[in-house]
Amino acid sequence: MRKIYFLAVVTALLSSCTPQVHLKSTGRLTLASTKNVGFDKKYEVLSRSAGFDESQVKGLENRSTKRKTKRNILENYEKLKSNNVEQAINNVIESVPGGIYMENVEIFVSTGGKVGSKDVSFVASGDVYGMPGKGKSIRGFYVGCKAFYQKATGTVVALVDDQYCLFQAKGKQEPEKLLYDDLIKVGK
Repeated sequence: MRKIYFLAVVTALLSSCTPQVHLKSTGRLTLASTKNVGFDKKYEVLSRSAGFDESQVKGLENRSTKRKTKRNILENYEKLKSNNVEQAINNVIESVPGGIYMENVEIFVSTGGKVGSKDVSFVASGDVYGMPGKGKSIRGFYVGCKAFYQKATGTVVALVDDQYCLFQAKGKQEPEKLLYDDLIKVGK
């Protein structure tokens, strides 16, 4: 009986350590941007459902979601959240290389789980648009770009976001996730 009681207490303590984020949809916008958009140009979809979308909100609320998955969702939330709507939209646009504006925008608000809390944050999701061919470069790095990391040469195989890429060093089986700041670009 003591073992069962002990396990129940430990489980309750561990579950209370997980940060709680209570998000509520506050509205939808057809179009949103924090940059000047010239609609005389042709734009293309760079990313569908970018940002923090409804599936991630449901993943946080669902009790059967695994801890690792919830942790990944919370990391994404922390990266994209802001204390105002304008910056929340900008965070999503800038998370997609070459992003200029968003369509089908949904904005979520979190009050830190406490009613009347002054700790309010916003996240957004939507389809990010940009110029054709412009979304393939971040900080001068692009897929296929040659670079140095420490003493190794290799190739950038994917642009993850505005801070990280996947770098495949020569002779290595798996690419590693690295900061752009840690790489030295080779050539133009």
